[in-house]
Amino acid sequence: MVWDSWGAKFLNSEFEGVGAKISVTVMKKLFWLKLVTSVFVIPSIILGTLYFLNTRGFFNLEKFEFQVSEHKSIENYLIPLRDSLQKQLTSYQNRSLWEIQLAEVSQVLKNQKWIDSFKISRVWPNKLKIEIQPKEIFFIYSTGKGELLPVVNDGSFLPEVRYPATPDVAIVHGQLFAKSAEMRRKVVKIIKDLPKVGKFSPDTLAEIQYDSKEGFWTTLVQSGIKVKLGDENKIPVKSQRVSQVLDYLAHRSLDAKVIDADLSKKVLVRLHKKPASENLKDNSGEVSEEKQSDKNFDGTTKETSEERMGPQ
Repeated sequence: MVWDSWGAKFLNSEFEGVGAKISVTVMKKLFWLKLVTSVFVIPSIILGTLYFLNTRGFFNLEKFEFQVSEHKSIENYLIPLRDSLQKQLTSYQNRSLWEIQLAEVSQVLKNQKWIDSFKISRVWPNKLKIEIQPKEIFFIYSTGKGELLPVVNDGSFLPEVRYPATPDVAIVHGQLFAKSAEMRRKVVKIIKDLPKVGKFSPDTLAEIQYDSKEGFWTTLVQSGIKVKLGDENKIPVKSQRVSQVLDYLAHRSLDAKVIDADLSKKVLVRLHKKPASENLKDNSGEVSEEKQSDKNFDGTTKETSEERMGPQ
């Protein structure tokens, strides 16, 4: 009985040892089988499937997805430029996305003078996404011969633009601006220093002019008021004063012709004169509009005999 018990234990231990060895061997084989399958078989199946789909034209480029960051003022201007760019990229259509070199597409975009920055990405299975940041147009230079040239941040010209694609920005005239990039950059500085919104902001400017003696002048879109700014310095201070004067004029229903903001501490305003029949004193002795045709704005309003005229 003792032998039988000991023998049984011995045999059981031997079988357990053999079973453990077999189990380890099987585990190793399963591990290598999974490794080979994951490293070689599955990728081969995936690559084979992709190759098959590629040969059938599944990944051929069908369309470009453009995303252009644009300001409302240049929306019409960008439409023909975007259409022209798309025509230049048509040679890439019906080509596999696997074969298209993004560096080649990038070069086409780099050649577009109106583009400031861009990003290209593949959108599987058949699109190219192109995100574009256009150069900001600060004003339009009119050559006087019917040509309109957009001007960007560094004072350089973009290709000619024609109505109705003209950006909704101020117009600048004069041969001086055609010859001098420095003068164009001064105009850009003035526009950048103006408030983004308000009664005296870039959107309110119709024209910008320059006089060798008196400096820069602007003309407002709605009212036609001429505003003298002088040089390109202290524009934030000058623009704030002009905005205050415009608020005052609107509140008093006064019709101004010229606002001179090129003074150290005040603003001079010239009002439109009323017809002679309205410039007579009434019985109460009220001062006529004729005598109030020029006003100083330095926090209060007072009469002045000085007259300043801007470019006509």
